Amino acid sequence: DDDDDDDADAALNAKRERREKEKRERRRRRRAAEAASNAAAGRAPLTGVHREAVRCRLREKLLLVNCLNSLRRVAAQRLRDAPFELDFGASAGGKVRADREDDAKREGSVSPPEGFSAGKKTRRRTGGDGEL
Repeated sequence: DDDDDDDADAALNAKRERREKEKRERRRRRRAAEAASNAAAGRAPLTGVHREAVRCRLREKLLLVNCLNSLRRVAAQRLRDAPFELDFGASAGGKVRADREDDAKREGSVSPPEGFSAGKKTRRRTGGDGEL
């Protein structure tokens, strides 16, 4: 019995060590790829406190995106069966409605139908005269 327990423990330890080794290797590859990407883009690599700050900020963004998507799904599910009526007021023309929808999107009160996503912001570069 003791031999069986020892063998089982040894197998578990070996498996755990393999997982840890694979994890370290993945982490090493990821850092090497990040360093190569930074070098190609002419950026200094993130180290220490800066790396941790960026990682935490990205994790916060991902949590926020997941939360927003969950809220959007719950709201869509609850409002699907609820009867409601939209009142556009006296001037219910299409232009007014489109303007209100644009205002709502600009103000952030309308979620995108495909959901929210986390991504890297890209800056648009302009020439000296403001042209793209």
